[in-house]
Amino acid sequence: MQPQMIQRILYKVEAIPSLPAAVQRLGQLAQDPEANESDLIQVISSDEVLTSRILRAANSPFYGLSQRISTVSHAIVVLGLQTIRNLALGVSVFGARMGADHAHSLHRDDLWRHALTVATTARQVSRLLGDPDPELVFTAGLLHDIGQVVLIEFFSPEYTPVLEQAALGDLPLHVLEERALGIHHAAVGVEICRHWKLPPAVGQIVSRHHQSLQRSGPLSAEDRRVVAVQVADNLARIAQIGSDGEPGVQPDFLSVLDTEEILPAQLRQLLLTLPEEVRKAEVFFDIAASSTPAKSDHGPLDRAGVFLADRREREIVRLVLLSLGYTLVPIEEMRSQNGPLAGVVADDSLPPDLIQLLQQNGTPLLDFAAWRGGSSAANKPAQINIPHLQQWLADNLPPAPAADP
Repeated sequence: MQPQMIQRILYKVEAIPSLPAAVQRLGQLAQDPEANESDLIQVISSDEVLTSRILRAANSPFYGLSQRISTVSHAIVVLGLQTIRNLALGVSVFGARMGADHAHSLHRDDLWRHALTVATTARQVSRLLGDPDPELVFTAGLLHDIGQVVLIEFFSPEYTPVLEQAALGDLPLHVLEERALGIHHAAVGVEICRHWKLPPAVGQIVSRHHQSLQRSGPLSAEDRRVVAVQVADNLARIAQIGSDGEPGVQPDFLSVLDTEEILPAQLRQLLLTLPEEVRKAEVFFDIAASSTPAKSDHGPLDRAGVFLADRREREIVRLVLLSLGYTLVPIEEMRSQNGPLAGVVADDSLPPDLIQLLQQNGTPLLDFAAWRGGSSAANKPAQINIPHLQQWLADNLPPAPAADP
C-alpha cells in the first residue's frame, strides 16, 4: 500500500502547474552573475499582475521605506534582485490553487500564515548566524511545508487521520506521515522544489527541516540554514501564529544555545517581534490579516520565574510565558522579594531556601516535572505540547486582580 501511495503522491507533484514563466525566468536571473537591470525590468514588465504586486509590496510596511516606489527599476534598486525573486515566488505560490478545497482541521490560510511566520523569522535567525544570503533562507522558510499543501488538497481522506493523530502531540507529524503514507511532507516538498526548478539549495533546506543535526564541530553553511528554519519553525509554534498541524516542539531545536551561536535574549526578542513582523508580511503577500493570539492583561501580577535543570526546557517555558504576556524574573529578583510574582515554574532542582522564601510570600509553585511526565528521561514525552503547556500555565497562574472601580 505505501509504495503505491508514494507513487500516487509523486505523480501528483508532477501534475502541479509550473510556476509562471516570469517567475521561472527571475529565478534563473537571480543565479546569473551577468544579469542586469534591463533584463529584470523586461521580465517583470511582461507580467502585469507581477508588476502591480511588486510595486504594491515595495510600498508596504514590510520594508518601511520612507520614499514612494513608483517604477520597477526603482524597486529593483531599493529591494534588490533576491528580494524581487522572493516576492515573485511568494505571489505565485500563495495565489496557486493546486487542487480542490476541502473541509479540513488544518486550514489553508493557517498553513500559509505559519509559512510566513517561519520565513520572516528564519531570515532574522540566518542573519544572527552570519549567513551571507538570508533571502535564500527566507524562500526556504516560505516553502518548508509546501509538501503539506499537496497532501491536504489531493490526499485529504488519507491525510486527515494523520493530522488528527498529530494534534494529540505525542509524536512529530513527519514521523506519523511516514508511518501512514510512506513519505513525509519534507520529502514531498523537495520534489515540488525540483518540479518548479527552484535553486537546489532551497530544496535541500526544505528536505532537511525536520532532520536532527549531529554536531561534531562547526556547522556547515547549509546546516546553518537548516538550523535557521528549524528555530523559526518552533518559534512560530510557540507564538501560535498560524498552524502547520504540529502542536509540539522538540527541545533539540535549541542546540544553538549550547554553542552560543544564538543567545537566549536574542530568541526572546525574535518571539516578541513576531506578531508585528507577520502583520507586515501579510500586507506584503496580500493575504487576509490574522487575529494573532491576544496577550493577557495580567496587571500587577505579570511577573513569573522559571527554575528548571534542563536548559532547553527552561528556555521553552520562558518563551511560552513571554508569548502569554508575562515578564521573566531572574533568580536574583526571586530572592530579593522585589514585588509579588504570579508564579514560579520549577522542578526538584529549586533550592530549599528559595522554596521556603517563595512559600512565605504566597508565590504559587508550578511543578513542571509532574506536568512533563516525571523527572526521569524515560518518562518524558519527546515533545512539549505548546497548547497544553499554555493551558496548564493559564490554569495555575493567578488571574490579574480586578481593576479599581
